[in-house]
Amino acid sequence: MLLGLSVILAGALSSCGPKPLISPPLASTDLGGNSLIVASIRLPDPGAKGGAFILPSDGGGVRAKDAPLVSFIRPAFRLSTNDQVQGLPAWAKAARYDMNAEPDPSAPPHIAPGASTIPISNATLRAVLVQRFGLRGHWGTETRWSYVLRVYKGKERLKPASPQEVEAKPVGRASITRTAGEINAAVASMGTLAGALSYYLGLPVKDDTGLAKSYDFTLQWTPTPDAPDAAAFRAFRPGARPWPDLFVALEQQLGLKLVRVRGPVKVLVVDSIHPPTAN
Repeated sequence: MLLGLSVILAGALSSCGPKPLISPPLASTDLGGNSLIVASIRLPDPGAKGGAFILPSDGGGVRAKDAPLVSFIRPAFRLSTNDQVQGLPAWAKAARYDMNAEPDPSAPPHIAPGASTIPISNATLRAVLVQRFGLRGHWGTETRWSYVLRVYKGKERLKPASPQEVEAKPVGRASITRTAGEINAAVASMGTLAGALSYYLGLPVKDDTGLAKSYDFTLQWTPTPDAPDAAAFRAFRPGARPWPDLFVALEQQLGLKLVRVRGPVKVLVVDSIHPPTAN
């Protein structure tokens, strides 16, 4: 039986809380009728070295180190920015966790040939949030500013990834590295780029390019003084050549443009959540 997590989540919440939290449809996802998730969740080791991260793993799992709880919620429900998650209590805003989560190995998810595993990893996160953190909530909308990513003057400047790269890259695992004033990507979709841009802009970015291929590209720009990566850019690139700002860099280097729009933006309102149950 094919069962997307939207069904699992609605069933899990139908008996409690106000409105059930209904996830977006996952057209390429099949959880094999299995909603059981095996997850180890721990507080981070204060002495551990290395930066924080949250990454999908092969087979639809998720690995996280020293990751804020909101960084579990945002990709789980396909949100672009942290402020689209509302109603978190103070402890949850400050909470950070290490986690290894996988679908039940006795009933692994079915992954169709060529399908991305990232929607399954997001589904795994949703199940962890419902089963272990007791997440309850509902969708809302607010009128906000956001951006739309489009092709600039009808012609993109992007190099499609080679068939060999696409075949060699683990399914659904684009390589994209974000640093101060630079994005390096391999076998990345425009949706992946839009998600990366939302971090730098602090607003949701929607892909409206109509470009369906995977691409290899490098984008370099000089952050504005108020950008989240401005301090890091000044610290680590003191001799960097004067790249244009992000908007001009997108047009000149990738043949893309950002259009600022105002309209309804989806937000997730958290009604209740608790610390994770014991492993």
